[in-house]
Amino acid sequence: MAAAATHLPPMNLEPPPPALQIKLLSATARAPTRGSEFAAGYDLYASKSSTVPARGKVLADTDISIAVPAGTCTLQSSATLSTHL
Repeated sequence: MAAAATHLPPMNLEPPPPALQIKLLSATARAPTRGSEFAAGYDLYASKSSTVPARGKVLADTDISIAVPAGTCTLQSSATLSTHL
């Protein structure tokens, strides 16, 4: 009688992606975070308080600098594209 075959999932031999290099440029700057473990992107934070008028826009300073590793996909949301960032 033949033994039952064991099926294992394929191994991922790819190295993990390199981390973003982030430099905080002021005491009020806050590093980007991910909203969850499976988030596709990062959340950015304004470094200064501002009021956004109804149906308005505000260009908010983040006071951060980011070095993106080669081969990283960098997509911007429609909100940042509308401000030419």
